[in-house]
Amino acid sequence: MTIPWLDADDPFPPVDRALVEPNGLLAAGGDLSPERLLDAYARGIFPWFNEDDPVLWWSPDPRMVLFPRDVHVSRSLRRTIRSGRFTVTFDYGRQRLIFEPNADFAKPDVWDRAGLWINRTGDGFEIKDVVAGGPAAAAGLHAGDIIVSLDGKTAKELSLADARKLLKGAPGTKVNVGLRGAQAVLVLRDLI
Repeated sequence: MTIPWLDADDPFPPVDRALVEPNGLLAAGGDLSPERLLDAYARGIFPWFNEDDPVLWWSPDPRMVLFPRDVHVSRSLRRTIRSGRFTVTFDYGRQRLIFEPNADFAKPDVWDRAGLWINRTGDGFEIKDVVAGGPAAAAGLHAGDIIVSLDGKTAKELSLADARKLLKGAPGTKVNVGLRGAQAVLVLRDLI
């Protein structure tokens, strides 16, 4: 079965014509104008494609839809949302939360290569959790420790996003961690 190529003014085909394999591929081409996107989303169709590829339009069956009142957001779900691999849409009118895979979906997840979870605290980053057997545990870091510097930059110079980015470096990267009264070296590695 083939999919139609959409010119700028062509309407979407009915969603029941979406391919079974790959699941939900409906059409290619068209544009990403606000009018087309609004029309697509209203029909349960969304664009998903790589940077140098034509626009591909999808309507998989089943499509994941969560109802906010029924959702418990676990730590792993929070990490998945923050990973950037999904576009998360809050549809308040229909009281739904929609996860749609985006262009980063197929990229390997490099959420954490340090084996620790940090949050901003007054003058540093507090370690909230350490993965057993991970690089942070191997370096002797513990929940409750306060990081005051990373790779020579003080915690005051770094945003939380900057600090997390340093902890997502390539496997084998060494990150110098300054604690109150101590130093440690993390050797980043994939944890999965």
